Amino acid sequence: MYIHNTTQYRNDVYDYSSEVTINSIPSSFNATSSKDYSSTNIQVLNVDEADITKTDGDYIYSISDNNVIITNVINPKKIKIEATIKSLDESVPEDLILYNNKLVIISSKNDGSRYRYNKSNAIIRIYDISTKSSPKLVKNYELYEPYYTSRRLDNKLYVIASGKLRVEKKKVIRTYKEDNLEKQIALNDFKYLKNVETNNQTLMSIVDLDKPKENVKINSFLIDISNAYVSENSIYLLNESYYSSYTKNYISKIFGIKGIFGLSDYENDYYDDENYQTEIY
Repeated sequence: MYIHNTTQYRNDVYDYSSEVTINSIPSSFNATSSKDYSSTNIQVLNVDEADITKTDGDYIYSISDNNVIITNVINPKKIKIEATIKSLDESVPEDLILYNNKLVIISSKNDGSRYRYNKSNAIIRIYDISTKSSPKLVKNYELYEPYYTSRRLDNKLYVIASGKLRVEKKKVIRTYKEDNLEKQIALNDFKYLKNVETNNQTLMSIVDLDKPKENVKINSFLIDISNAYVSENSIYLLNESYYSSYTKNYISKIFGIKGIFGLSDYENDYYDDENYQTEIY
């Protein structure tokens, strides 16, 4: 199984060294375009990965500084900038996903040190680009964890953010922001494994790009991750960790005895020292 290395976050320092890969499968064809074109950063057939540049054959969508540029390349002799989508705040665009006439911009933003950990939040904005010269924002939401990776399977957008649980006044922060309104993740949307002790969470959001105005679906998994692999039917989240006999049960400490109920099981692949392992969810 090939596992694509995703962007890593350590101490709020970002590594943008991921490659732009041209897929080896036959090039995509857009019925509205006069050209064949290759999709970027495709590692698995029919699973679209985010990239800093996307194209539909007639237009190129690219990140430049804190802006996203839509460039008209229909006529190679008359290339022109069709539109510039500027950052609406201090967020920094990191990834793009293109689906029909929807452009997804995934950004990171410092949360203003509201919480002790994870100063970076993931911001997702979806634009209707039916009129390329006038993109219209149709959905925006913010996850209170650092952006990790994203995929698109058909019309479904999956965005994963991961970091430490945030606690304020001894209460776990369960909020996220959708269309400028603060909402809460329901307690039964938090999942944990009974034998995994951690104070980290991985948020997974799901949006139907055919119906972007509908509410975002968000789940919290009380696991840490260091890699991800996505097929057409499954999402594999991997964590390489060191286990100490002094590890405390953070889940029971934070949520109490009644807590939240479990998820499923996982596999351990031990190597070298017995205290190291790779967890596959």
